[in-house]
Amino acid sequence: MMHPGGTLRARHDARIQETPSILEALGIAVQAWQLEPAHVYMADHAVETLEFRAHGLHEDAVLLLTLLLISRSQGSTCLEIGGSIALSILENLVAAGVGLVDGANGTRRRLELRLKSGGFGNLVSAPGGFSPVIESGGKLYLEQTWQGESRLVSSIVQRLKSVRNDVDPGAFERAFDEVKEALPFRLNDEQVLAIKTCVMSNFSVVSGGPGTGKTTGVVLSALRVLVRLGFDASSIAIAAPTGKAANRMMEAIRAGMPDIHLSESLADRRLVSELQEASTIHRLLGSKPYSGGFRFNARNRLKARVVIIDEASMIDLDLMNALFDAIEPEARLILIGDPFQLPSVNTGAVFRDLVSLKEMGLPAARLETSQRAKDSDVGGREILKLAAGINQSEVLEAPKQMETLDVVFQGVRHFCPSPQPDSPVYQRQDLYAFLDRWYDEHIDLSKRRAQLHRDRTTFQETDEGFTQIVELFVHDLFEHYAKSRILCLTQVYSSGAKAINKFMHQAYGRAHNLTQDLWKQPTIWEGEPVMMLQNDYTLGLFNGDQGIVLYTLRPGESHAKKRVVFMNSSGTYRTVDIGLIRHNIELSYAMTIHKSQGSEYQKIAVILPPADIPLLTREILYTGVTRAKSSVALFGPWPLVELAASRPNARVSGIHERVERSLG
Repeated sequence: MMHPGGTLRARHDARIQETPSILEALGIAVQAWQLEPAHVYMADHAVETLEFRAHGLHEDAVLLLTLLLISRSQGSTCLEIGGSIALSILENLVAAGVGLVDGANGTRRRLELRLKSGGFGNLVSAPGGFSPVIESGGKLYLEQTWQGESRLVSSIVQRLKSVRNDVDPGAFERAFDEVKEALPFRLNDEQVLAIKTCVMSNFSVVSGGPGTGKTTGVVLSALRVLVRLGFDASSIAIAAPTGKAANRMMEAIRAGMPDIHLSESLADRRLVSELQEASTIHRLLGSKPYSGGFRFNARNRLKARVVIIDEASMIDLDLMNALFDAIEPEARLILIGDPFQLPSVNTGAVFRDLVSLKEMGLPAARLETSQRAKDSDVGGREILKLAAGINQSEVLEAPKQMETLDVVFQGVRHFCPSPQPDSPVYQRQDLYAFLDRWYDEHIDLSKRRAQLHRDRTTFQETDEGFTQIVELFVHDLFEHYAKSRILCLTQVYSSGAKAINKFMHQAYGRAHNLTQDLWKQPTIWEGEPVMMLQNDYTLGLFNGDQGIVLYTLRPGESHAKKRVVFMNSSGTYRTVDIGLIRHNIELSYAMTIHKSQGSEYQKIAVILPPADIPLLTREILYTGVTRAKSSVALFGPWPLVELAASRPNARVSGIHERVERSLG
């Protein structure tokens, strides 16, 4: 965001000099919510243009706008001044040194009274007005956010009014019976209902926790039924918010394809040959990076007859609006996700709102039975119990506390090095001791060291890929790193992904006798795992894609070059010169929980911070622990786990109420 300067900044500074003001303190305090002082300057300027100073309401008006900016930065589309979120923000502002003379609660009551009496004048208006703030049903919106939510509510209502089951029930049963008979596994009742919901209706939502079979059980079966009912496979579009999520979905679908290859059905053969690769939603819609718009929109809609979106909980308000605009009204829209996972990074918790509309006629199905962490094995059962406890904010029973050298990575294990278990503090050396143990157990490549370092020409490429021997070794490396991952709440701090990746990088160097001479930043050594940070459409690489650095020799080259090896969705490998993407990759021994969404590992470690931070919520902890199939190691004070379970990521919107009013 550009910082306002010149006259605007000068006026703001002059006002602070003229009279005692909370504006300077607000500009400092908002940075705790990833806002900038510029946001307060702009709020100040907006209020100044409305001539509030004459009425003595200037500071309250700026404070009101600032509360709305903070609320939106935390994902809410609106704010109730009398609600708990507004009070929590005010309390945090007071704690940050903002001088609210009436305190947090008194300030909230004062703002409420001004709103009820119309004391904010033309700063606030009812829907249809032209004011910076819109008030509707006791909720306050920034005008731009009000318009965005209004668009989405209108699109949802139109979809709900046109919901129809346009497939003959008999035809569905015949097609579904044929698909079921050919499956190598048995669908449970929840999955059967979800498949029927997707296929029979032109607008549906499927929600479920990690590993409940949303893709392998529901989506693939639904695709096979749809092609049997006459839908062309080439007219089906599959997408997800990120390239990583799209690739994972396609990998899961492809994993089920071998069974289809054995099918004698013409429909199945067409599905295999004609189904398009999954893409990001931005690529599906034809993103225009420089204009901020999309090629496909309300005036130029997609030709797809079926649109399936995975990881829909990650979609924010603006992107969901763009998606609804671009889809033909008669086309099928199937949204799949987990409403209990982390919501979108930006404004809105749209998928969560949509799931709540089932009572208003939205065809929706919920999957509860986990296939990832099976209840039949001890580790899986412990993970399921922990996830359920976090999600339901139950009193959590702390697992056995382990000493570092005695950590057994099986089931749920807790390590808290503090001599006082209730003390939310640990020392950096305690974390390092844990990481050393994790490295020895999960990262160590000593058995592969000779192949990695003895002869860089070992990794020979051909025009078609790697030689068979090299591909087996590369596949083994990918399998090794795919089994486990360290998950962090943030990138920063000693408990963040950057610091832990640096520690693991140093441990790797020591283990492989890579001397300090060779270690010239930003060196990444051969054999280390890396991750893409942004989409690169030119190279066909996406944010979150995982790779491994190796020296490879291509046909015609006289010496090997350092490259990053990536796995394609087909299971083959490709290499990219590291110089082309060095600015766009980072080590990935550890990653943030946000980056891990949609992934699964046999074993994970969740590194808690030494003390409470605002990011520590129920959703981030639930998302983290449910990435694991067999083992979760929690490092940090158990009281922080209990605190997170009791603190949901509260996002407020008016979608449910507004849709309900519109439908009458």
